Amino acid sequence: PPAPPRPRAGAGRADGAPALRARGLRCVRGGSAVLAGVDLTVPRSSMVALAGPSGSGKTTLLRALAGLQPLAGGSITIGDLAVEDLDRSASARMRRGPVAVVPQVAALVPGLSARENVELVLRIRGADPAGAAARAEAALEAVGLTEHAAQATDRMSGGERQRVAIACAIGDPPAVLLADEPTAHLDERNARRVAELLSGLARTAGTAVLCATHDETVTSVADAVVTLRDGRRVTGGGARAAP
Repeated sequence: PPAPPRPRAGAGRADGAPALRARGLRCVRGGSAVLAGVDLTVPRSSMVALAGPSGSGKTTLLRALAGLQPLAGGSITIGDLAVEDLDRSASARMRRGPVAVVPQVAALVPGLSARENVELVLRIRGADPAGAAARAEAALEAVGLTEHAAQATDRMSGGERQRVAIACAIGDPPAVLLADEPTAHLDERNARRVAELLSGLARTAGTAVLCATHDETVTSVADAVVTLRDGRRVTGGGARAAP
């Protein structure tokens, strides 16, 4: 697939510190532990696949890392931010800055075109109008949606909407990208395209990419695979260090 858009200044750290580090994460729901002491490190310029059966805690872990899920214990560091200490406003600013999230269900604005949705996200993240337009075109090309750029997203298929959501995340490459089942609604060809795009984003933009997935297409191109079961990390080593 086409190369992802160029990185924004400061997207990756040059001091060798991991982009994301989590220690002893615990989350409780309904009196039961959903995460039970999970440790995880994702270096910059690396892609880590988060595997495990449904109900193993993958989505909860991603939400916790994004500041969307309250913790019962543990710590999360993204760059210089202690995520567990952020209030709601600061957490939202983090997701408009160093962190981008691709949820299972694409959070797009109905009635806006694919291009307008991507441009809107880029404007929120601080891009000027001209820059947002150019980056939106490049991001949509990277996910194979150039011909559908003017189409309203509420008239798109689930797979097309998923690719628009990915374009929103990569238009201004973040320091950390958290993607929840990014290929779940895609056919084999587009799943391969997206998996290679995210892997390429890690290599070329310095982004630390963490993908929750059941898809071997994603795990096959990841630098490391971490497996969860019953809210615990059961397998998987650390990703390679950044060059």
